[in-house]
Amino acid sequence: MPGFDEKENSAFGHIARGAAHTLGSTFVGRLVNWVAVVVLMRELNPEDFGHVAMAAAILGVVVGARNLGLHLALIRHYGRVDQLAPTHFVLNMALGTAGTILAGLLAYFYVLPDPEMGQSVAASLSVFALFDLLRTAAQTAETQLRRDLEFTSLAHIHAISLVLAAAGGIILAHHGAGYWAYVFSHTIFGVGYVALYVVQIWRRRPPWPLRLQDFDPAGARELMAYGYWIWIGAALQSLLLNADRLIVGALISARALGFYERAHTLAQLPTGAVTNVITGIMNTVFARYQSDRERLSGAFHRALRLVARSAIPLSLVLAIEIPRLTLLLFDDSWSSIVGILRLLVIYSICRPLQETVHALLRGIGDARGMVGFALVQTLLLLVAAPLLARSHGLEGVAIGMNGVALVGIALAFGRVARFVDVPWARTLAPPLLAGVAGFGLRLGAEEVIAPLPDLPAVVAGVACFGLGYALVLFALERDSLMAEFRTLVAVLRKGEDGF
Repeated sequence: MPGFDEKENSAFGHIARGAAHTLGSTFVGRLVNWVAVVVLMRELNPEDFGHVAMAAAILGVVVGARNLGLHLALIRHYGRVDQLAPTHFVLNMALGTAGTILAGLLAYFYVLPDPEMGQSVAASLSVFALFDLLRTAAQTAETQLRRDLEFTSLAHIHAISLVLAAAGGIILAHHGAGYWAYVFSHTIFGVGYVALYVVQIWRRRPPWPLRLQDFDPAGARELMAYGYWIWIGAALQSLLLNADRLIVGALISARALGFYERAHTLAQLPTGAVTNVITGIMNTVFARYQSDRERLSGAFHRALRLVARSAIPLSLVLAIEIPRLTLLLFDDSWSSIVGILRLLVIYSICRPLQETVHALLRGIGDARGMVGFALVQTLLLLVAAPLLARSHGLEGVAIGMNGVALVGIALAFGRVARFVDVPWARTLAPPLLAGVAGFGLRLGAEEVIAPLPDLPAVVAGVACFGLGYALVLFALERDSLMAEFRTLVAVLRKGEDGF
């Protein structure tokens, strides 16, 4: 932007190049990881996926319950990160250890009601919890790298860890390791991913000798005070993200959870492919400009445009092509995910947009704001999901998630309007209209595409949708698209401002 000094322009160059590297390397890593998932879905049955999904959901709630957002509090103290780093490490490890102990107790008690089925869940949960503690130990060093705008290095570390963990999962599956292959290559808590990620982080920023005299009680109070509302928000958010799977596993069956977890994971592809990839960057950018409404608004507007333009077409094309994709990648035994994924399309679109709002609120320190709409969503889900699960099964839970997502996005946009100025209609209407156009063109071509074999049919279907989407989006936003493209090229080549 005009008026930024040379130092600020250089920072923006780091941010933009880091975003580009993050997107590119993470897409490669996720692609390889999905190859591993496809292999595992051919080797394992839905019950195996259900057991691992239940373990991951339980640990997700535990992680939320002990997450005070200390890494976010640390990055918010931008100029004092190194000074507060030892204090952050001690606090983080204390909370991580408590979470691991709690997860171990839950694993023990999970076995008691059903020793035969519970053992798989308990074993997965115990292993996930131990490696999550290792992941926690590296968060201080990771935060320091983010402070230094080392997004390119972090992106490469993430991608390498994903690729190697996926390769390890495929090898283990080939040698008959069963669901342990999935435990090893799991994207979030997997043994392979966490171990590789932590080793690479510590090679880049080695941990220092722990000395208690470096602990700063006043700094600890500052971090904890900021983290109070983060803790409440994280606990609600983790419950919101995992309650549907816990309800399906508890009220229906492990097999049903296996189908639902796969459909739910596919529905979150737009979030994982775009929003989660750049969340670390967005948190840092928003924290950097939290006191400048104009710059903050500009950064948020660009982030929201990127997410909306990417998430909407991804969600719609997945919903259209999922029947053939299921036959092409998996087999008939997984056909139950088709209807569930299509019912989750609204959730699939809303979730990335709400995550972008969360990144803004975390970056500017408005954790209390997140608590309000997270509480409404959580209460709504906990009331509606069990009733819908009993009356309409998996389809009912999916419908409930859509309703919760719509309520959440409405409340989130209302909250964020206090801090940024965003032309909502001009930001969201073009990709939505382009998505409708792409959807219409794809349906209109169904008679031509239907006789084709699965692979050519999927390629032709995606091409039809993409053509309709791109033409309408370009017609609606030609000037802004061309301007942003030229700015991006300039930033990536010269390190100039443009984010």
